[in-house]
Amino acid sequence: MWCGTENLYTASVKNIDGVKWGYINNIGEFIIKPKYDYANSFQDNYLAIVEFKNRYGIIDESGKYVVHPKYDTINQFSEGRAVIVDKGGFKLIDESGKEITTKQYNFIGTFQEERALYSITDSQGKWLYGYLDRQGNKVIPAKYENVSDSKEGKAIVKVREGEYQLIGLNGEVLNTYKYAYVGNRGEGLLAFKENIDGKYGFINEDGNVVIQPKYTSTQPFSGGRTVVNIAEDYGNSYGVIDKKGDFIIKPKYNDIQLLGENRVAVGIPIDKKKPFRGSKYAIADTDGMFLTNYIYYGISNYKDGLASAYDNKYTFFY
Repeated sequence: MWCGTENLYTASVKNIDGVKWGYINNIGEFIIKPKYDYANSFQDNYLAIVEFKNRYGIIDESGKYVVHPKYDTINQFSEGRAVIVDKGGFKLIDESGKEITTKQYNFIGTFQEERALYSITDSQGKWLYGYLDRQGNKVIPAKYENVSDSKEGKAIVKVREGEYQLIGLNGEVLNTYKYAYVGNRGEGLLAFKENIDGKYGFINEDGNVVIQPKYTSTQPFSGGRTVVNIAEDYGNSYGVIDKKGDFIIKPKYNDIQLLGENRVAVGIPIDKKKPFRGSKYAIADTDGMFLTNYIYYGISNYKDGLASAYDNKYTFFY
């Protein structure tokens, strides 16, 4: 009988019914038999989301259903809450599977700092956004054209065209920015555009330009680094910069992913003539030193010094 004393990892097998997913322990033994159409990793709350017959449910580490497969979608838990989708729309459930919202919404995001963005449709069919608390109550009413997740007690919201605000957890205005776009906030820096057809740069929370706009796409800063693209016309020339805008990894790659714990997945095209078909990855550190060759087709984020990776034959830990 499984008593939850080991880590469990997703693994798949192929049989006459197709590919089925289950969970193995550190030595590759199946603890939960491969019977699901898809299986997500166990989270810190010892729950995992599984797919069975085109419906989603939740299991515990013994394989017992906490929520039987009945929803169209279940998102990962955050701060003890998960977002479910059924034919009516988006709702919240707690870790026991109880639905805690009294109505359905067009959209609900994941919780960060006890806030989750939500959206409704106004009388003219326009989507407006606000924030819910963990009990499903409306903390900030849906009045913004767009909003971001809360980080360090702050969020970026779009008030109207050409105007964005930095707000606190209860909606208090901390700063206003008169740019065509402001977003992707991370470690005190915000991506911005001076005009809608322009390129991305970075400002600080006071609104001062820190990195001039010269990128065709950006991500939020994390660990003093961010991924940027300099290619035009939806091409791929990804690199990694520091907070001064200096390239740590040159912008010439098909894909780059920040993996956490000072590690980066750097991808080159599997098919150079058709780069949109995907990448083959090497692992580098956030100082730009490559630690492996291009041998992986997928790599998870690092946790406690380990990441799950797979090549064209095997899934293993690195």
